[in-house]
Amino acid sequence: MAARRPRFRPDTKGIGRILASQQMEAAMVERARLLQARAQSLAAEHRRTGQYQDSFTISSTTEGGVKGDRAEAVLRNGAPHATLVEWGGQHLEAQRIMGRAAGEVSAPKKRSGGGG
Repeated sequence: MAARRPRFRPDTKGIGRILASQQMEAAMVERARLLQARAQSLAAEHRRTGQYQDSFTISSTTEGGVKGDRAEAVLRNGAPHATLVEWGGQHLEAQRIMGRAAGEVSAPKKRSGGGG
């Protein structure tokens, strides 16, 4: 007699509770803080007044996502010229501070060492 193959039945309601939990919100906030730190360090290279660099804020909720049933954290920059810094304009080249920071923070870490 052949052995029965194990089955996996995901508990979608349980997964949903995890995705909307305070622990998941805390994890999202931690990632947003990493993103904020990197964005602020990139902004330091282009510092004139410090207003842009000092205008980052993080908000979070457990009622985010399209359906309002997921934890999320949002990093914003409230400086009046934040859009121009990111995307550029007639007299300012795009700096892509938040875009570059997001790419760097979310990029997989490269392994170093042994060959093979």
